[in-house]
Amino acid sequence: EAGRLQAGLAVAIGVAVVALQFLFGPWIMDISLNWFYKVSWVDPASLPPWLRQFIERVCGVHNMKFPRIGVIHDGAPNAFTYGHTPNNARIVITEGLYDLLEDEEVEAVVGHEIGHAVQWDMLIMTGAQLVPLLAYYVYRTLIGIRSRGQSAGARIGVAIGAYVVYIVSEYLVLWLSRTREYRADNFSGRVTGNPNLLARALVKIGYGLASQGKKKTRADEEGSGRRRPGVETLGALGIFDGNAARAFTVSAVAAGGANLNPDHLKGAMRWDLWNPWAKFYELNSTHPLIAHRLDFLSRQAASMNIA
Repeated sequence: EAGRLQAGLAVAIGVAVVALQFLFGPWIMDISLNWFYKVSWVDPASLPPWLRQFIERVCGVHNMKFPRIGVIHDGAPNAFTYGHTPNNARIVITEGLYDLLEDEEVEAVVGHEIGHAVQWDMLIMTGAQLVPLLAYYVYRTLIGIRSRGQSAGARIGVAIGAYVVYIVSEYLVLWLSRTREYRADNFSGRVTGNPNLLARALVKIGYGLASQGKKKTRADEEGSGRRRPGVETLGALGIFDGNAARAFTVSAVAAGGANLNPDHLKGAMRWDLWNPWAKFYELNSTHPLIAHRLDFLSRQAASMNIA
């Protein structure tokens, strides 16, 4: 009886923790970004006209309020979104995104982030993460109870079962996250009308490849591109998972843009597709391997009669 009470208390605590995290998470994230990264929350009117018009069009079609836009003054290209619902979403981008990508590619990345908000991924992933958290709470509670006899054996059995559920559900949550990334990629391809735009952006951001080799971004040249630790991987529901990315060094394109080097791209994709460790990285990542996302976007482009 004590074990059941303890397990029930553990479940109640787990639910309360997740609820509080979801309720206050966006404001905590706001404070963290302001404190550690000096994020600038910009008025829509101060955005580049082409980007403001793109966001207005997409949000208008999907009955979503214009999201709060934050800019981190850092040369590492990244973008992510967070919030409660589509109508209080925050989309944060770095200056490095402007420097590395062409205008239409920036739109594709922002379209991916809007896709997360429109498709309620913030709420879905919060709910999904509740399962492993509750299973772990139950495991820790039951394993800590001291009792003997038949009840002890049953309690240990339930505790082991809860731990197995915890491990399996952790991987199921990661799988769900990767599935939502594909859906956000699909959303971006639809709202931009060309999935190749996001594909090129992913190659430049995730692989760090451009045909002109390594160069400083305009932000770096102006002294505002100073990197802050962790900005490459900051935030949930980001454009890519830096921990599992092929490369971290950014090879910036010239201001006017540059074509991607096919040989370099093929070399990077070979690692994703053929390296025996690649599947392990993906299995433990919130995002699919970039090569798989490129394949997905390529097939979407073909379905839209785009080369």
